[in-house]
Order: sequence, then C-alpha cells, then structure tokens
Amino acid sequence: MITKNVILFISFLSLFGCDLFDDDDPEPLISEQQIDYSNSQSKVGCYVSGYSNVSSFGNKGVTFYDNYYDQKFNEEVVLQGSFFGGIPARVFVLYEPTVNHKNAYASPTGEILFGYHMFYYTVSTYGELAAAGVLAHEWGHRVQQSQFGNIANPLAELEADAFSGLYMGLAKLWDWNQIRGYFANVYATGDYNFNSPDHHGTHDQRLAAAYLGLSTAISISQSGSPMTYSQMHNLFTNEINSSILSKTVNNKINYSDEYISKSQIEDVKKISSGINIDRNVRVSDQLSIDDVRKLWPVE
Repeated sequence: MITKNVILFISFLSLFGCDLFDDDDPEPLISEQQIDYSNSQSKVGCYVSGYSNVSSFGNKGVTFYDNYYDQKFNEEVVLQGSFFGGIPARVFVLYEPTVNHKNAYASPTGEILFGYHMFYYTVSTYGELAAAGVLAHEWGHRVQQSQFGNIANPLAELEADAFSGLYMGLAKLWDWNQIRGYFANVYATGDYNFNSPDHHGTHDQRLAAAYLGLSTAISISQSGSPMTYSQMHNLFTNEINSSILSKTVNNKINYSDEYISKSQIEDVKKISSGINIDRNVRVSDQLSIDDVRKLWPVE
C-alpha cells in the first residue's frame, strides 16, 4: 500500500534540469528551516558513520535538479513506500553543506533525507541500484523507529543493511545487472570506529548483513510465505548478534558460520569488485512481479 505521506511527496515533486556534476552547491527548490538534529543524534539513522558531531545538515527540498533523476527517484520512492507497507516516511532531498558531508538520514519524526551530494556520488560511483539500496537502508531505519524503538549501533545499522538486502532480493531482482555496484557500495561504507557510538560495522560485517537480507528474500521466495516485521526483526537481530557481531576474529567474519559460507561471501566480494562468477544468488526467474509482491513484508 502506498502511504499518504509518499503520495504527498509525489504531489509536490517538481522536475528541474541542471548539469549533473555542478560544482556549486544547489539552492533548494523549497527552502525550509535549516535541519538541526543536534538534540537527537543518537536516534537518527544515517548511512555513513562519522558525522554524528555535526549539529546541522543544511536545508531540505524536493529536487536533484535533473529531470531524469527526479523522475527515477520519484518512482523509487513510490516502489519503496509500497514495499515497506505500513511504515510511514516523508522523503526529501537534503542539501548537505559540502560533498564531504554526503549522507542520508532517517529521523524518528518520520522523515527520510537523501543527500544531494550522496545521491550523485553514489550514482556516479556505484550505479542507480546502489542509490536505491541507500534509500532502502533508510527505510529500514524507519521500520526500526516505528516498530521497535531506539536500537544501538552497530546493530541498528547492520539490521538496516539487512532490510536493504531484503528489498534487493524481493523488489529489484530484474535490476540485478547492477548488483555489483550495490554490494560494492555497502562494502565500502564499513568502518573501524569500534569505540564510537556511531560505529556502523566493518566492511565485512556490513556486506554480511546485506547478504543476510538477500538470503532471507530467497528463503521467502522459496517458501512462498511472507514474514511480518517482527519476524524479520527477530531473525535479523539474532543472526547479526550471533553470526556477524559476536563471531569475529581480528575484525574479520568467522566463515564457519552456517548461514553464510566462505565461498558465498567470497562470491559476493567478487561481485562487488566487478569480477564475473559462474554462480549467482538471485530469486527464481519463475516468479512474476505480482508473485513477488505477495511476499513483501506484512504488518
């Protein structure tokens, strides 16, 4: 079901053209009060770690100043609003102060803010599917915020990666020609800030969490039975705690874990680095889009 909030976003989305890599910071189409989450940083889900000490992130608007990408983003917001049924989100473009502050955020007040610089960097470096993955990660945070309350990092970030992987497996199986870019982007955003409350997980951990979501999607497609958000939350958090966070050696995944083998994670790493492999993990080609939609999360 497409939420009213998504429809409202679509209703005022205007399309404006611009050069794709304009060096000048954009002036937002709708300039609102400068966003300041300094009093609720611990409750804001972000895609890239390291900016929790930034008290304000700039203004928000509704355009990337490019007709093509505004339309594509418009369509993606509608699709994700339908996929994450019952999870409200008002989606805006965030005009970060500089490209060095590129990021995307989900707030407990119900907003998803996708950075202008984050969007163009992601699309140009990793492809459009990777940008969809960032948005799905933030919608995963909205699932947490609306259903389960505040969750500490890195568990919160890794579960959001798992929700993103789930979305890739159930809603984007026809766009898998870009799956390498999606995995490469997830892998690149890992960090080693173990002592920081903003720690998002290591490179291997984030990749494994996204793979967890993807493998869950495959399991759902094989069983033909959708899962509730509570069921997925329990599955994701249990697997992340037992197989991704607790079973690490020298900050590396312990590949003896039953749910993900060394060969599987190595395949994913090869995919993320652009190497073709003979075997690929994907949902069955026999499923139609209508079949898959019946497997999307249920409340």
